[in-house]
Amino acid sequence: VMQTLAGILVSVLFLSFMKADTVPADMSVGSLPIGGFTLDEAGNAISDYYNELIKSGKLVVEIDGKASEIAWTDFDAAIDTNKTIENLKNSIPGNGLGLFLSGLDRGKALKPELTYNSGKLLTYCEKLFSPLERAPVSEHYEINNGQLRFVPQVPGIKMDVDLLEKELK
Repeated sequence: VMQTLAGILVSVLFLSFMKADTVPADMSVGSLPIGGFTLDEAGNAISDYYNELIKSGKLVVEIDGKASEIAWTDFDAAIDTNKTIENLKNSIPGNGLGLFLSGLDRGKALKPELTYNSGKLLTYCEKLFSPLERAPVSEHYEINNGQLRFVPQVPGIKMDVDLLEKELK
């Protein structure tokens, strides 16, 4: 019993001092599995995968059942690999014991850090939403063919740029 306990204690101490340099097995960044990669390999894989995805990807905006597409490259979308790797470093344990125990927590996924030119994206969105905007009409009376007619108030429709930008992020 003493040898078993001593062996377990030595193993735990060994794992505690062993530096972890790989990503846990079930970890992913977005939909990209990176389990078992070193941080450098993970950075290269993240960069390659998301750069290819951005080149071919499109943002689909659907308004009243009509879909419009904006290419990710049109508003300068890019993966911030350094910040994504920094978030990855902060989320993985620093030693072998933590890495072993993190194996108990299955399926951890991180969000990739993307950057984009919000001014360009909002310009495209304004082009899509501007035909739908209309000025408010206050209630008023008008005479038409000798008849007095009441026109009720009609609220206007205006694009909420702050809410749109928050949803796009």
